[in-house]
Amino acid sequence: MLNTISDALNRTYGGLTLKHLSNMEIYGKIIEVTPIESGTSERGTWERRSLVISTLEQNPTNIAFTAMGKRMEDVANTHIGDVVKVRFGLSSRKSENKWYSDIVLWGIEKP
Repeated sequence: MLNTISDALNRTYGGLTLKHLSNMEIYGKIIEVTPIESGTSERGTWERRSLVISTLEQNPTNIAFTAMGKRMEDVANTHIGDVVKVRFGLSSRKSENKWYSDIVLWGIEKP
């Protein structure tokens, strides 16, 4: 039985280490790096790309992470087939009465 919220947030679930709801990490093998996308919003121009990993489990799951800013440089320094630890957070936004969610890449490390 969990004694505190802290206990609940410091668990590992199928390769996903949950330290805090906004600071999660997972290990996986890079299977794709998408080309850079760019656009313009109310806040100015933006660029992003995705890093896709396959988790290191008996039944792997593919997960796409969105990288922006300095994190795009981190993605550029990786290769297909690299095994990495990805730190990430979740983000949602509302646009035209619809909700959209992203898995935002915060860091990549080679273990």
